[in-house]
Amino acid sequence: MACMKNITVNIDEDTWSRAAQKAAALETSVSEVVVEYLRQWADEDAMQRARNAMAERFAQPGWRFAVGVPDDREQRNART
Repeated sequence: MACMKNITVNIDEDTWSRAAQKAAALETSVSEVVVEYLRQWADEDAMQRARNAMAERFAQPGWRFAVGVPDDREQRNART
């Protein structure tokens, strides 16, 4: 088994309570959520892969990204 490290984090009661409730609803613990977050955050290769995937997706023909102005009915129902 790999050597495990312990960390101490100070967090306000309200945040802890909400996090614990959310973790329980997902059948996990706050500690496991933090561990998984830190694994992903520390994996720079994964971050770069995600950035590359998004860049590829945005570069595809027909890709649109807009904020604030929804399509009108004709645009939503247009067949492409």
